[in-house]
Order: sequence, then C-alpha cells, then structure tokens
Amino acid sequence: MSYFVNHTGKRFGILTATRLVSREAGKVFWECLCDCGKRKILLAGTLVQYQRSCGCRQGNYRHGKARKSGQSVEYHSYCAARARCTNPKNNRYYRYGGRGIEFRFNSFEEFYAELGDKPDLKHTVDRIDPEGHYEKGNVRWATNCQPRNNRAKK
Repeated sequence: MSYFVNHTGKRFGILTATRLVSREAGKVFWECLCDCGKRKILLAGTLVQYQRSCGCRQGNYRHGKARKSGQSVEYHSYCAARARCTNPKNNRYYRYGGRGIEFRFNSFEEFYAELGDKPDLKHTVDRIDPEGHYEKGNVRWATNCQPRNNRAKK
C-alpha cells in the first residue's frame, strides 16, 4: 500500500498544485501554476519541502519586502490572516473561516498595496467591520488594543 497525499488546490509559496501528472515507481509528480502564470512540473517531495515558485522570484521578493532572515513582517501577517480564514487546522479558524469570514486578497502584492508597511511590531492586521471579510477597504494596521475594541459580538 503506498501513501498518497492529494495536493490539488494547495498553495506552496506562490505555486498552486493544479493536477497530478504522474504516479509511477513510487514517485509522484504535480503540475503547479505559479502566480506569474507559468506552469511547472515538480516531484511531490520537492514541492512540499523546498519549492516556493517557478523561479520567477515573485512573491514577497518583487516589491523588496524579503529579508535575509526570511519573511517580512507584512508577509507573515498576510499568511497568518489567510490561514485563519482558509485552514480548518488553524487554532483560530473557528473565529474566522468557521464563521464565514473570507480572505479575499488574491496575492501578497494586493494585500501589501492595500496596507503598506507595518508601522511597528505593536501593530496587527485588523478588519474595520468585524463582521466583514479581509478585503480592500476593510483592513488596516491597528495596535493590539484597537482590535479588542472592534471584536465581533458572539
């Protein structure tokens, strides 16, 4: 019995696994679509563990937000907000995606264009309307006390 994980629709960096290409001799290959529009075929292990783009150097590199130490604080906030809305395994999913809050930014560039630089480490992503989605016009950088004052009524 061989172990197989279906990655269809999952994102790995700026790649999205679109379809299983081959599953022979214990090797699994996936076709992926990069945010830049290129398609690339990758070995499943490489995709899951290492590959984050087709090689186009887009994602958080294009606008100069990458740091030598890894992700920028803005990119980390983007990933955390997206996970709260889309990943049922996230420990806060029940308060966001579980109650219908959607993450409507299609890319980090779109998110960053809306919010810009994080003012400082005391700020976090906040939805202006707590019943609204993460989308243009409804997000801001807020201090830790501002989101508490703007929580949805349970």
